[in-house]
Amino acid sequence: NPNIEPEEAVNLDLTTEWYFADAGYITFGLFHKKLDNIIRKRAFDMDVTFNGEEYDISAYGPANTGSGTIQGAEFSYSQFYDMLPGAWSGLGLQFNFTYIDQDGLEDPNEVSAGTLAFNENGDPITDNRNTFRVFSGLPLQGYSDTNLNIVGMYEFDKISMRVAYTWRSEYLLTLRESEEYVPAYAEATGMMDASIYYTINDNWKVGFEASNLLDTETKTQYQMDQ
Repeated sequence: NPNIEPEEAVNLDLTTEWYFADAGYITFGLFHKKLDNIIRKRAFDMDVTFNGEEYDISAYGPANTGSGTIQGAEFSYSQFYDMLPGAWSGLGLQFNFTYIDQDGLEDPNEVSAGTLAFNENGDPITDNRNTFRVFSGLPLQGYSDTNLNIVGMYEFDKISMRVAYTWRSEYLLTLRESEEYVPAYAEATGMMDASIYYTINDNWKVGFEASNLLDTETKTQYQMDQ
């Protein structure tokens, strides 16, 4: 689509930070982002000339799909408990939480769900899989409303360990998947990873990493109705 305009955003961020210890801090932030010319794929009508005949067809591709806002809040905490005695002083914890609210992201020019393709006689083309339907009012792809991370840490002498749990709420994977031609979402998911390293010298470190300790399955779901 050669007519696409660049996406634009006006961002307002407000953050406060408190470093309450040599190895500890708390931060809190608010953010508001005004988005314009959002680029997403959509269906749109166009005229095509073939063998001297002009046809009205429906195309599906990238386009500027209106404007909207993303706003929310984030909280972060990190601390090593170095006030503890001996080897216990290597214990630490990190935590962060983000909430996002998406608002007004509908394309004002979006066509309602339904049949959007036509044959050479101008008659609607239909099939039993609703291939040509579209959905409006969808969120941005890849953004979860809620995100949470908790990391247990240990740093003492030559040993470094991490155990991290990450959780995110449902989010949009694609506006139009290839089987049912409907939006597909990733369901809420929580995963845990871990690592341990031992420092041999200034140049060498050995370690072990493990992913998805909870054997979490990634699941998707379709939005079948408008």
